[in-house]
Amino acid sequence: MSTLHVTNDRDIVLVDDDELEIKLFARFMTLSQLNNPLQSFTSGEEFLSFMNEVDQDKQPVPAIAMIDVRMPVMNGFEVVQAVRANPSFAEIPMVVMFSNSDAPVDEQKARDAGADAYIVKPQGFEGYLQILNMLATGQEIEGESPVTYFK
Repeated sequence: MSTLHVTNDRDIVLVDDDELEIKLFARFMTLSQLNNPLQSFTSGEEFLSFMNEVDQDKQPVPAIAMIDVRMPVMNGFEVVQAVRANPSFAEIPMVVMFSNSDAPVDEQKARDAGADAYIVKPQGFEGYLQILNMLATGQEIEGESPVTYFK
């Protein structure tokens, strides 16, 4: 995978325990080129419950899942690992997001968990807009990209 590109109209899923982060992400999505609906969860457990419904064909498969790493109870690495344990979900792009780390150990943990990529969360509006527009167009971000791909 050399870029992340949402090519369908299915939901984009955001898993983040910070409700302000979810609100900002939703707002930035409305200003981006993405037209997909956003579905958000404030815990890994909520998301896994949703994915259980997906597995039972009660919910549609998401276009992509973007998962915060630092969450209480179940961190983002554990969430990705739990989703990847189900072979039916092998094709769902899973991206882990870090607030402030690009340490090699975190990159390796994300890779080992089965993530497709990881993103260091941008500090401002412009950075988020670049990432969301990259998802919409498939065009890589110019300059130093906040995205590291594994697959």
